[in-house]
Amino acid sequence: MNVALKRITVNIPCDLKNQLTIYVEQKVIPSITSGINTAICIYLKELKKQAYIKAMKEASSDPEFLRRTMETHKFYDSYAEDLLGE
Repeated sequence: MNVALKRITVNIPCDLKNQLTIYVEQKVIPSITSGINTAICIYLKELKKQAYIKAMKEASSDPEFLRRTMETHKFYDSYAEDLLGE
């Protein structure tokens, strides 16, 4: 996979850098950069998940959203019944 890279400068606490160095020396991760990139990806996925949860909580108080959701649910229930013969 070819991914465009951008070199940046960041400051991290010494203890975090030291922990990454240990994992590199133990060959748990290939490099400090790899460890930081993995951590950023995990963090961004968590942010996206939290944003989704927040949006769903807000949507759950919207009567129109709930109506559309229930209509869709009923449609798929009837479709499944037709498809499965139940």
